[in-house]
Amino acid sequence: HLIQTLKADGHTVRALARSGHSAAALAGYRAEQQVLAASAPGFATLVLRPPLIWGPGDASFLPEVEKAVRRYQFVWPAGGHYAYGTCHVRNVAEAARLALSYGQSGQPYFITDGHELSFREFVTQALATRGMRAPALSVPRWLAELHAQASSRKNPSALARPSPLAYRPQQ
Repeated sequence: HLIQTLKADGHTVRALARSGHSAAALAGYRAEQQVLAASAPGFATLVLRPPLIWGPGDASFLPEVEKAVRRYQFVWPAGGHYAYGTCHVRNVAEAARLALSYGQSGQPYFITDGHELSFREFVTQALATRGMRAPALSVPRWLAELHAQASSRKNPSALARPSPLAYRPQQ
């Protein structure tokens, strides 16, 4: 594990970055900084930072989870009992509308569904909408992380702070 210090918006954030995730997280951070730095009179820039986007049209997350469940390949890392940020696609659209109308150029905005669910709660509810039951099998977090590094499927999580856009999640 590596502790990274990121500076943005006059704030210093110390983030725990797993060695397998740090390159992707750093690349995303640098890209955001370039977008935000491009802000100039007559040329506004903003960055929206949703966590996992879900809802109609999801062609990646839920279909992959469904496939793993159907193949008996899905297990809960650490029982799935950890906070997991989500943002419904309608909430992303509403936040984008508000950001374009009221956002401050050169600023990032963290957006979520406005409530925290555990990963297990979110996936269980999402699978239930498809008539599927979530499996019960769990593995220790260290084993799941080792598997993620070996399979090169990395999903860096973002640190969040509230958005000042008067944004209210709809879903």
